[in-house]
Amino acid sequence: MLESSHMKHAYSLDQLSLVAQQVINDAFSDHQTRALLGAAVVGLEGDLGAGKTTLVKEIASRFGVTDTVTSPTFVIAKWYDMEDAGHHFKKLVHIDAYRIEDEIELEAIHFDTLCQEEHALVIVEWPDRIPHAMKKAKAIRFVLTHEGEERQIDGPYQYED
Repeated sequence: MLESSHMKHAYSLDQLSLVAQQVINDAFSDHQTRALLGAAVVGLEGDLGAGKTTLVKEIASRFGVTDTVTSPTFVIAKWYDMEDAGHHFKKLVHIDAYRIEDEIELEAIHFDTLCQEEHALVIVEWPDRIPHAMKKAKAIRFVLTHEGEERQIDGPYQYED
């Protein structure tokens, strides 16, 4: 099992379930530790093909989401109801910020309101496109990389003020 620290952890796709559970645990733990009101917000950084959407699919699967989870690149956000899998999350909001050119575009999906929703887990791909919004949301972030079949996850990190 991965430890919560700021170190890179190598994993293969057959270990993706463990990585997904660790991201969920880190999001929940950070949320509880900092006594945050509203949603737990997680950023997934990484190049194309690093496994961001694949990780979100696995997280959704762990929460019993039966809908097909796809990248929300063209619609920016997708919402999924989740079963309680031992945490208080009841909704998954999957955001792809890749096409966002200005943070004002987040108003269309009511990002600030989403981040205030209790029992929501908001996962943002390409969070580096919206750094001020991520800081304001008190998000944590992970960096995903890959080389061939080997994948790595680094984090969690806090967004610094």
